[in-house]
Amino acid sequence: MRIHLYTCKSDYEKVLGLLCDDIHHSIEVDCITDCQLINAAVSNSSDLFVLDDRLYDKMNRDCVDLIKSSQIKLIVLLKEKMNVKRYLAFNLVDYFVSPLNWDDIDERLRVEYRNYQFLKKSIGLGLEERLVVKTPSEIYAIQYSDILFLEKNQKVTRIHTYDKIYECHDSLKHLLISLPNEFIRIHSSYVVNFNNANHVLDIGNRTYHVIFDDYDECAVMSRQKSEELLEHAVNHYRMSIIDVDKKG
Repeated sequence: MRIHLYTCKSDYEKVLGLLCDDIHHSIEVDCITDCQLINAAVSNSSDLFVLDDRLYDKMNRDCVDLIKSSQIKLIVLLKEKMNVKRYLAFNLVDYFVSPLNWDDIDERLRVEYRNYQFLKKSIGLGLEERLVVKTPSEIYAIQYSDILFLEKNQKVTRIHTYDKIYECHDSLKHLLISLPNEFIRIHSSYVVNFNNANHVLDIGNRTYHVIFDDYDECAVMSRQKSEELLEHAVNHYRMSIIDVDKKG
C-alpha cells in the first residue's frame, strides 16, 4: 500500500511513518512536493492521499481537479473544521481537526489497510467479475450477474439485487467504468443490467419502465433516448415491449 503525504510539517511525516510501520512494514509513506502531487494524481500511483489543509491554497486549480477526477481516497488534516466543505467533491474517506488525535488517525489507517488487503485479495481470487463497492464501514464485492440495476437517488447510489439493496456514494459514471457491456445507462438516474431485464413496459406518453422478474421496483427509461434504447433492447436482448393497457 502506498500513501502520499502532502504537508509542510516534518513531524507529520515522522509520526505517520511510525504509525504505518506499526500496522505493516509493506506500507510506503512518501512526503511529496507540489509537482509530485500532480504526477501522483495523473498516474494514479497512490492508494491514499493524506493532505494538510494548510497547503490547499498553494495547490493550483489543475491539481485540485485532477485529484477530484482521479477519485483517489483522501484523508484531510484540518486546522479548522469549517474547511472540510472544500473537499466534499473529493473521494474523502475521513478528516481530522487540529489538535490532531493520532490514535484516531491510526485507527483510520488500519481500516484503509484492511480495505486495501481485501481488494488485493479479491483480484487474486478472480473477483474481477464483481463490482467492488466501498462504504465508510464496509466493502462489498457484488457479482455482476446478481445486479438488476443501479439507481441514483440524490447523493446515494442504490445497487439493486434480489437479495439486497446496497448503497454507496459513487457516481453512476464512476461505477459504469467497472461494469461490462450489458450494463447500459438508460437515464441520468438509472443503469440497467439488460441480461436480467424481463421486458419493457410502455406506460404511455413516451414513458417506459424496464421490468424484472419477481421484483417490485423498476428502472425508468429516458424519453430523450427511448427510441435508441428500445431498439437496442429488442434487437440485442430479444426483449418484448408491452403496452400497459394490454398487460395481463
